[in-house]
Amino acid sequence: MTSPKITELATDVHPQVTALLKEQSMLNRQLIARDERIQSLEAQLQEAQDTLVAQNQRFEAQLQSVRDRLEQARSQKSQNAMQALNFGRIAKLMRGGIALHDDVPPSAPTTMQDKNDRRTSGSLGSDKMEGMTIEIANFTIDIALCFFFFFTSLFSNSILLLS
Repeated sequence: MTSPKITELATDVHPQVTALLKEQSMLNRQLIARDERIQSLEAQLQEAQDTLVAQNQRFEAQLQSVRDRLEQARSQKSQNAMQALNFGRIAKLMRGGIALHDDVPPSAPTTMQDKNDRRTSGSLGSDKMEGMTIEIANFTIDIALCFFFFFTSLFSNSILLLS
């Protein structure tokens, strides 16, 4: 039969084995939970990376669109500037003093008597008055055209920027 030492040893070892088996099953459950947590985190990481790549692609597309619009606006601005320079040559500058007599330079009169003399002298013929009227009318038309082209270019640029 069995010796009392073996029986005594078996009774001492049995609780230790049971405790070790419980500890092993507990550690196995922890290991399984840890592995599941790692897999979950890896899946979340992959999903976040995919989302980031998609967002980067959308951002790059939007950025390229903005760059294209900016380049288009710059090229139109330079074209409009060239056109504005051409239209700027149409307008005639008006000088301050206008000579009412053929022999008097277009400087300002020095005294009130000189002013009155020029106003009442009557040497200003209808042909001179007609020439001044035509010149003023041409100047008005030139300015109106400049404003028209300026606002037309502004309107077209604003439509391009909004689209």
